[in-house]
Amino acid sequence: AMLPNYTQAQIEELTVCTDKEHALLLADEILEHNEYVSEAYHSKVYAAAMSGDVEALKRHMDQSLAIRRYDVETYKAYDGLLADMIIACNEVGRMEEIAALEEYKNLLPQKLAGLEETTHPIAYKLRDVPVFTW
Repeated sequence: AMLPNYTQAQIEELTVCTDKEHALLLADEILEHNEYVSEAYHSKVYAAAMSGDVEALKRHMDQSLAIRRYDVETYKAYDGLLADMIIACNEVGRMEEIAALEEYKNLLPQKLAGLEETTHPIAYKLRDVPVFTW
């Protein structure tokens, strides 16, 4: 109550939230005052996946990956989520969504590999050299 826009506290609340609607409200609150919180977009990705909203899913994944562009684990998590969604859509016969999901799933490794071209050469001289594959 004293610090309504204390982002770290909101992120911690978001990470333990189990209700989709409440998580979306928290994510929106966080993004109102800080649009660079990947955890908020990450929650919106999973909420869109639960709702079956492919366009929102892709939009939120793009926003999350724009912030966490060097985090290979995020790419892996989204790859697994897309694979699960493709299986679920196949079970209910939503073929046009399967095509969109497969297309986006195939772009993930390309997005990560594309970073290799835009990463400054000095990054390869650091102790934590960036990795662009999984």
